[in-house]
Amino acid sequence: MPQQIICILQSVFNPRNKTVYTVAYPKGMELSLTWKEATTILADHNVDYFFTNKRFSLVTKPFIESYAPPMIYLKIVAFKVEIVGVYLKLFEDWLTI
Repeated sequence: MPQQIICILQSVFNPRNKTVYTVAYPKGMELSLTWKEATTILADHNVDYFFTNKRFSLVTKPFIESYAPPMIYLKIVAFKVEIVGVYLKLFEDWLTI
């Protein structure tokens, strides 16, 4: 279910793949998926998401536990995501909406 997606990261092994972290798969599952396909799925299911580093990573709003610039701490998964400097202000604005 797209509403259970915590974050999506570009695979470190194959840039054409994405690692999708969900409530059911907090260790992630690698899928052959484009960013366009990923964002279309999220948008079609009204999942609020934000790209944190160009097209390398995105997070979904319901699973953000806390934010201490430049790190985003997520619920369920055992890691944090860094947001690049140029997106900090946009992210903070998005987070408060």
